Amino acid sequence: MSMTAFDEIYVGAITDQSKAPKKLLQRAYNGAIIATGYAEILLSRAIRKYGPNLLVARF
Repeated sequence: MSMTAFDEIYVGAITDQSKAPKKLLQRAYNGAIIATGYAEILLSRAIRKYGPNLLVARF
């Protein structure tokens, strides 16, 4: 499996699991959950306002 640039930054960052910054990781996890919920609310509002068939982005 190849690593991404993001993965390469953190290689070896936590070598001892007993010293992992658990509170920091929990805060990051909680923030991600909140952000995902907020994004879902914004998407729902946009669909109600503009309809489900509006093209948002092209990839």
